Amino acid sequence: AKALADLCEQAPDWPALAVVLERLSDIDPDAESRAKVAYRLAYLYEMQLSNTKGAIGAYRKLIGTSLETDALPVLERLYESTGDEVSLADILERRALHEKDGEAARLLAFRAADLRAARSSDLGAVLDGWRRFLETYGPSREIHARILPLLEREQRFEELAKTLDAEAGLTPSEERIPVLAKLAKVRL
Repeated sequence: AKALADLCEQAPDWPALAVVLERLSDIDPDAESRAKVAYRLAYLYEMQLSNTKGAIGAYRKLIGTSLETDALPVLERLYESTGDEVSLADILERRALHEKDGEAARLLAFRAADLRAARSSDLGAVLDGWRRFLETYGPSREIHARILPLLEREQRFEELAKTLDAEAGLTPSEERIPVLAKLAKVRL
């Protein structure tokens, strides 16, 4: 199969090469070799064949391999171009896990949670997503602005009070009175 791939590349017969590489990326017994073939296939689909769907499939094969960190930004770009926000959120979360810069990881995770919140009609799932974000990255006014209305809507008053209390601690003194008033109302 590797010799056939070389032959197709010399021809150059890109569609035939894609078929051969697709097969090789599935059957090569060595995981690192499979990853390299999948990367080559992804590049071929994207650059030579202008096949976004094929490129996405090939880049997804790199998740869980040594080439995952190379594939994730490309997948992010491809999912943005296709408008697949659910898959984009998954990729952003994976990128956040690999990111060494804490603030960059936080921004990626925030974007993923925000995409999920915008697309989901399940308020419980949206709340769970924001809770996970808070557990991982800590409180912020930006997150509180998103979670407070959800807690009110779901009538989760104990959690609402705790979140308002945390918000009061983050709010500048000149803006704190309305937050404390709302907190007092919730506790009544």
